[in-house]
Amino acid sequence: VDQWEARITSAVGRWPAREGDSKWFRPPQGLMSVEMAAVLEERGYLTSLPDIYSADCDIVDPVFHARVMANAPCDGSVLLVHAPDAYTWGPQTIQ
Repeated sequence: VDQWEARITSAVGRWPAREGDSKWFRPPQGLMSVEMAAVLEERGYLTSLPDIYSADCDIVDPVFHARVMANAPCDGSVLLVHAPDAYTWGPQTIQ
């Protein structure tokens, strides 16, 4: 966690960005060990899991992903979109 926080801080300058902001963590593939949960809780992180996900790393169809992201969310939804440069169709999805 120390290394991860150092990488975030070097990229954004301050973590969390504003005083009073929460620190959120999304466990990879929604899985987290008891030990990792304890470390994150000790450091003040809250866990977030998305309710909208279009398998954007697996399905090569930017129009499909854009439709899911435009039409599936409702108030309070948490969307999961991977970094656009992680796959070749990512920028088209975001546009």
